[in-house]
Amino acid sequence: MGRKSISTYKLNKIKKLLSESYTSKEIATELKISSATVSNYRAYFKKKGELNINHSNDTLVPSGKK
Repeated sequence: MGRKSISTYKLNKIKKLLSESYTSKEIATELKISSATVSNYRAYFKKKGELNINHSNDTLVPSGKK
């Protein structure tokens, strides 16, 4: 089973839903992808600095906002 590319729409939707505190499972269900895929992109966005953890409530927020 090979890797499939994910659409720009889904990438942006994942980022938006993560910033709105949706869980990986909720996002996966909505976008019909695996929760592991969402978790991988969560890590990717965090590594790139596009999402940061707001430690006051453990949610993800877009970079530049605290």
